[in-house]
Amino acid sequence: MVTANPAGFVTCCLLSLLLLAGCTLTEHPTAAGEPLVGCADISPASVGSITAERHYEYMVSCIKNQQFSQASSHYAIAGVQTWHDYLTSPGSVSKERHQAELRKQLARLSDKEKRHFWDELNIVLRDEKRLAGLCAMITLPESNKRAKMLWDEAKNGYLHCENQRVF
Repeated sequence: MVTANPAGFVTCCLLSLLLLAGCTLTEHPTAAGEPLVGCADISPASVGSITAERHYEYMVSCIKNQQFSQASSHYAIAGVQTWHDYLTSPGSVSKERHQAELRKQLARLSDKEKRHFWDELNIVLRDEKRLAGLCAMITLPESNKRAKMLWDEAKNGYLHCENQRVF
């Protein structure tokens, strides 16, 4: 004889409802409906090979995981990249991209998460050793002197790296 299990029935119905609604238990969708990316480690290769938009996505994931050092690195790389793109191709489109992409990604965070991140980021940016390390990490292995000059100009303009020395 089979007996009914009301708790199991309710759980099954709720799971079915979630699946029918398009939700899953393992993905956390972004505003665009894509799965949330993880907090990726920074490597020298990621500085020039990953888009600013992806770095900002990583930044948000790092913030949500309270990995603020990684989040700060992704923030810095993305900002330098979009500023570099603006210097390379000045105009309203690249300027708007520089300003809008960060705003768009920050909108995915709670006010508490944003405040905590800005507090942690300001600690990094005000600490000479940490800022110098960040500036040294954000380099391009570019052989083109003009591209490297514009990258350094973007890095100096965005992060104020020009006066930093590696300790």
